[in-house]
Amino acid sequence: MNTGKNLWANQWSNSFFRKSIFLSGSILILIVIGFPVFFSFVQQRQGKLLMDPVLRMVPARDVSIWIFVVLYATIALAITRMVRSPEIFVRLSWAYIFLCMTRLLTISIVSLDPPEGLIDLVDPFTIIFYHAENITKDLFFSGHVSTLFLIGLCLPGKKDKMIAFSASAMMAILVLVQHIHYSLDVIAAPVFSILFWYMGVKVCSIVCKLHKCPSEH
Repeated sequence: MNTGKNLWANQWSNSFFRKSIFLSGSILILIVIGFPVFFSFVQQRQGKLLMDPVLRMVPARDVSIWIFVVLYATIALAITRMVRSPEIFVRLSWAYIFLCMTRLLTISIVSLDPPEGLIDLVDPFTIIFYHAENITKDLFFSGHVSTLFLIGLCLPGKKDKMIAFSASAMMAILVLVQHIHYSLDVIAAPVFSILFWYMGVKVCSIVCKLHKCPSEH
């Protein structure tokens, strides 16, 4: 059985694989650079306040630390699996690119004000990423929930899937408890994630087919 190191060495020797990695990496860098500018614009525009009966039944509480732990623990799991498998890396990287680009589109189209009772999310990584302390209008759809659900779809192992899907469910509850998303944002997230997973699988199958990528199994 090939180790993760051998799998990466085998794939990296192929020029097409290297180009696909450089392309996805370049797009992700552009997204990281563009997000602060985009969300600065979004934060300043006027949006619509939704009446959410679910949030009205949920007392707002600050659960920032739990959101932080659940999010980054699951991301850490995904990174360890991506390091071992170039196939998972390609699949998840492109799926996440589609997620980010679609969020740019949906947030642009669906202009919302933050829910009533919102408690600011304390996340030092988000502050670095967005270059702002409080971004509250990046609403439709939930990036936290969709990212974790996407990880669950992209990871091959049953145990890993169970962990990621459980984390996604926990995240859905946590962001509603803190009132940083509407219930609509949370419900829509898995639906979009399934689409991104499908697109990521398609890109991965093309990349692997063209240079005969060995399975991580």
